[in-house]
Amino acid sequence: MGLKIKIGLAVLLLLSLMGFAQEETRVVDSLLNVLPSQQGREKVLTMIELTWEFYDVSYDDCIDWGEKAIKEAQNQGFADLEAKANYALGVQYAFHGDMDLAKIYLRQAHAQFMTLADTKNAFESLWNLATYEMSFGSIDTAYLVYEEALPMAKQLNDTSAYASVISNMGLIWYKRGDLKMSLQYNTEAKGLFEAVDDSLNVLRLKSNIATIYLDRGRYDEARWIYWDILPRFEAYGENYYSFLVCKNMGVIYENTYVNYDSALFYFQKAIDYGESPLAYKENAVSLNNEISGALVEMGNVMEHQGNHAEAFAKYEEALALAENSGYLYGQMEACVGLGKVFSKLGQASKSLQYFNRYFELEQKSGLLQLRPTFRKALSLDYARLGMMKELEAELSDIDSSISELQRENNGLSDENGELKTKFSDLLQQHDSQNNQIQTLQSQRNHYRMAFYGLLCLCLAAAVLYIAYKIVRKNRKKCEMMK
Repeated sequence: MGLKIKIGLAVLLLLSLMGFAQEETRVVDSLLNVLPSQQGREKVLTMIELTWEFYDVSYDDCIDWGEKAIKEAQNQGFADLEAKANYALGVQYAFHGDMDLAKIYLRQAHAQFMTLADTKNAFESLWNLATYEMSFGSIDTAYLVYEEALPMAKQLNDTSAYASVISNMGLIWYKRGDLKMSLQYNTEAKGLFEAVDDSLNVLRLKSNIATIYLDRGRYDEARWIYWDILPRFEAYGENYYSFLVCKNMGVIYENTYVNYDSALFYFQKAIDYGESPLAYKENAVSLNNEISGALVEMGNVMEHQGNHAEAFAKYEEALALAENSGYLYGQMEACVGLGKVFSKLGQASKSLQYFNRYFELEQKSGLLQLRPTFRKALSLDYARLGMMKELEAELSDIDSSISELQRENNGLSDENGELKTKFSDLLQQHDSQNNQIQTLQSQRNHYRMAFYGLLCLCLAAAVLYIAYKIVRKNRKKCEMMK
């Protein structure tokens, strides 16, 4: 694509976004103009509408109008509108990251809707509460809220709502690391969406299932599903899911098929989808983190190819993005990548700066799984800088880890030995039972043959008896005729 065309598209995109912002401002101005002339329910409804319209225009005004709507509804005794105002304000707090206040308002809205026997809006309150809890990482709390919402979806006889809850519960099982349960929930949700002919959500569930296959080592199955659903997501304009599919395809080509060119192609394609405004609109909470992860993966591939400068640029970009969103794990991944690049270039001091920064982040997050990935580079840095005390401590720690792994391995060997013994015992029991069955079958065959032999003797005796009777009868007839 030529430079002029790219610039033209960028200008058009900018103008369209400006037009969208202006349209929102016009709606707000229109509502503010009519508000002074309104009374009663109409006035409260406009205040609630202003709460929704201000959400991405002015956070302070958004909250202010929500609180005003609640007070006005309370003063005029509109219990249903007070519940709707609480709901609107709870969603706004959640959207802007204040989950403590979001919980209070959404729970209040749920209780009020239940009092009013408004099951639909009561369900929506719980659904939003659970979904935001999950987005902010409180997966156990989210699961409990989804369990609370599930019977309400069933009561509403809303298959789509029920399937959506089941789907998100499957996602929580995935985040807990229970792939079997996650597959079960996702498969059930897919069937429910198929029943109501919701093809877009069926595609989303197929994407989830493919990701589970990927994590279970079923790479070819995952890849075929991704290939099948990617053009369909593109046709729907589903940039967020297109991003996820491309990112996972990149992981498959990087780690399974060791095809770095294809991996880079899919990672770049994923980032292009992720940077689309359409993708950000619905998934701003988690998308930055996902893009940061994709950039780290690209850096890893470039590092494998020996392109240190390009890898460095990707890691730096990932680090900046993760810092902006407060994503600790993303920052840790990027710091490890940057440290390893400088270590390979022999710049131990710079390498150590990033590794030390990693350790600070590790302390904050409590996440330890990345440490084994850079121990060799860290040890080389200590050796190059003559930091023998630190090197000795690191080597000692590595020895401890090796010893622990050996103990675990020994424990697994013992368990394996016990399992072998149990299996051998089961085989012996199985063989013994087979022998008993064969003995019983042999006895049964003997009894059967004896029975048939006796039956034949009885039949022969009966035939002889009948023949004897006939002969005797004929003999009597002959004597009488004489």
